[in-house]
Amino acid sequence: ISESGYGSIHFMDWTGKTTTQPYDLYVRQASPVAYFDKDYFYYVSGRQENNVVRRIPLTGDEETKAEDVAVYSVNPGWEITDRECTDYEWTDTHTGARVDYSITRVLFKEDEGALGKINDFLEDLYARDMAAMEEFREAVKENSESDNPDVLEEWGGDYVELSDSYHVVWLDGDYVGIALYWQQYWKGAAHGQHGTIYYTFDRHTGNRVSITDMTGKTPEEVCEIIAPYV
Repeated sequence: ISESGYGSIHFMDWTGKTTTQPYDLYVRQASPVAYFDKDYFYYVSGRQENNVVRRIPLTGDEETKAEDVAVYSVNPGWEITDRECTDYEWTDTHTGARVDYSITRVLFKEDEGALGKINDFLEDLYARDMAAMEEFREAVKENSESDNPDVLEEWGGDYVELSDSYHVVWLDGDYVGIALYWQQYWKGAAHGQHGTIYYTFDRHTGNRVSITDMTGKTPEEVCEIIAPYV
């Protein structure tokens, strides 16, 4: 699978002959459907945050197109939000140190009332992310210019790759859920780091809410309830 979300399927027949078919995952997700019948390969493609079962014939050439079979999951947040994906790259002209940063922003089209207030909150998060990226850029530059082993050990190299991606993951008449999927990688590391942060808002007021708000219980009561499951 390529960085753009497209992949290729390689088919080998009983004689060893191999053919290649392109297909599209779009959001670079692992397809929960991978099924063959005698004529088609079926898989799931995440397009516009909807999950669509698609199929592509087992015979054909690179011009053969996949076709939709069924839409089985629709995210209602897609219709009322705008998304913007931006890639940034900074390279220090003296040291060659580089930071690659990508961010996917989401904002509600209705920029007033409760949704407008949520937009203001999100804009603050995006400004925070950009400020953090600037800190990484300076740290990578300092690392590439430093002979201090402590700095080298802390930052691990002269290249850092960062990604912040925001998505609407819950939407009903009362609540809005936003998830931030973040990833970080330092050159020379065995692997990157990643995680998810969730933000929940009251759709009527635009205020951020916590589990204590939603359950009407104190933090101690919540801890007591979940303790057997942790």
